[in-house]
Amino acid sequence: MRKDSEVFYQLSYNKTKIIEIGLIAILIALGANILSVFIFKQIPLYWSLCIGIVFILIGIFLLFYIKVEGLMHSYKFKGFLLRDKEKDQFIKVDNYSLSEDFNRIFNSVLSEDKILKKQWSEDNLDNFFQVKDNKAVGNKSLKSYRLVEEILDYITLKTISITLLTFYDNSNSNNLVELNREDIPKILLDNRVLELLSKIPEDRDFDNTEISKNTFFSSEIRYERDEGGNPKSEIRTYEKFNLILPKNCTIKKDKNDYIVLESRYFKIRIKLFYSTFTTFVPTDFKKYYLGLESNSQIDVPMIICDINMKLKLWSLFSYRGWKNYQWIDNLIQSLRENIDKKHFMNKINWSTAQVLIKVFK
Repeated sequence: MRKDSEVFYQLSYNKTKIIEIGLIAILIALGANILSVFIFKQIPLYWSLCIGIVFILIGIFLLFYIKVEGLMHSYKFKGFLLRDKEKDQFIKVDNYSLSEDFNRIFNSVLSEDKILKKQWSEDNLDNFFQVKDNKAVGNKSLKSYRLVEEILDYITLKTISITLLTFYDNSNSNNLVELNREDIPKILLDNRVLELLSKIPEDRDFDNTEISKNTFFSSEIRYERDEGGNPKSEIRTYEKFNLILPKNCTIKKDKNDYIVLESRYFKIRIKLFYSTFTTFVPTDFKKYYLGLESNSQIDVPMIICDINMKLKLWSLFSYRGWKNYQWIDNLIQSLRENIDKKHFMNKINWSTAQVLIKVFK
């Protein structure tokens, strides 16, 4: 089944239809030309040529305008995080990629960087939500908010890289460019989470740790042990973060803090951010799926993934280019599957579970 996020699939499909219609149009034009010769026989050849060219250009423009379903595409996926206000900690939701990734990175960063941990404690998210002029606004000057945004940016960058590696089957494809830590643009390396997790173990306090490797993304999760030899709950993570990009594609952050990927065929802007809105999570979900007490003080902030994509005019005339950039469809789908709350609830079949809970209560 075709999904509405499969932009380049739709373009390829529409382009095939355009070619078919174009061939039919040529046949019709030949027939019309025979009839029109009697009309234009009194008009000078020069003017006949100009009029013909104008009509052809108008026809081509209308053909592309009508059949290509727009050059602008926008997507918005709404997810969530769970934050225990009393403990000032985030709660991991099993099988929900956004929550699992966020909690792992958040706990790893605070366990290693004492300055960030202090900033988090002194300037936490309890003061994020404010009301001004009867509108909910977020206090984005909070140091804790900045850390959350950096974690979300890191997750976005990692998703882009993994999507490309998967699309090209983990091969050293000529269509990919790999940027190591030294080559990553400074505006991205200013992300303290990326800078910390990608710093080599030799430059960090990694003594007395047990290593658990993830070979797919060259990551190492290191568990500290106490005096009795038992693993501590705190973890420290090293990830050999090599940013993977398509060939001839640039990456940057714009003034609105969107991550921007741009090539001659497209421009895509992605922002994963901590919203000023909260979202609803059923009480039974908290109790039975997460094992939380009913009197727990839990915040459920909404996490929004905003994607804006513009296909450039070059894309309409490229066949090979479309095939090379169909990974974007995979990226949009990956972001949907990792973030969207509705998709997660459907994946764990929560509606059925909720019915069973009510039956056996």
